Amino acid sequence: MSPKVAPWFSLDPHVARRRSRERLVLALVAAAWPAFVGLVPPLAGTPAGWVFLPMFVAPLVAARLLGPGWAVAYGAAGPGFNCATAALPVGMLMPLLTLELAIFGAAAAWLDRRMDKPVVPVLFALALAKLGVLGTAYLLPDLVPLGQTPFGFVTATTAAAWPGMILLGLLHAALAAGRQAPGKAAPSPTLVA
Repeated sequence: MSPKVAPWFSLDPHVARRRSRERLVLALVAAAWPAFVGLVPPLAGTPAGWVFLPMFVAPLVAARLLGPGWAVAYGAAGPGFNCATAALPVGMLMPLLTLELAIFGAAAAWLDRRMDKPVVPVLFALALAKLGVLGTAYLLPDLVPLGQTPFGFVTATTAAAWPGMILLGLLHAALAAGRQAPGKAAPSPTLVA
């Protein structure tokens, strides 16, 4: 019989405590990592947050360890929480970034359960998130920073973020190697007689 992954809600106090600890660690990472990356000086005039994508870490880890609901929650709450703790991101980027991170969290959780390869779900989730931002930016052009077209804005932020995409792919590969995703049963061991 194959071992089962703990359900989203459990009456077992040990499982509930472990899940609470995981959520607490994710909340601390969601707060500390973007604030730390925000201290890094701009790289060639581009803010370090745009290059290393620190706010994408918490939704990715939540997608892998806690499931889709938590991934969307961490993605949607990340920009507001980061703004409250580190005064980043500023003003008009908040709605687009909140949408992008929520889409990323949902897509990463959904794709992670359907694809067995590491890294690939992250790249597809990033692409879906960017498409969601692009569509929203065309529908609501006032959300795009002044002087940029929606396509130019999405292209510029994507081109600057390739180091962060690589880091997210490596993080996903490490998570995939280290722990079975919720909803996926571990392969059952075969007994040789």
